[in-house]
Amino acid sequence: MVKAIWQLMSFFLALGAFIAVAVDQLICNEDLFWLVVKAIGAFFASWLLLGFLGGLLELVLEGDHSN
Repeated sequence: MVKAIWQLMSFFLALGAFIAVAVDQLICNEDLFWLVVKAIGAFFASWLLLGFLGGLLELVLEGDHSN
């Protein structure tokens, strides 16, 4: 359950990063192509980072119950 919630949260946080970068680049009058490339890059970078942190969180919460 925690993993599903974390995946949903990480998706929406990554989407927020996409929107934030896109708006920032629009304000700076960036070329449309580079605006999209940077926004997509921010989306995937934050999604991967949050996915990694979610994996660490899952390991900590579940622990090693092999003993």
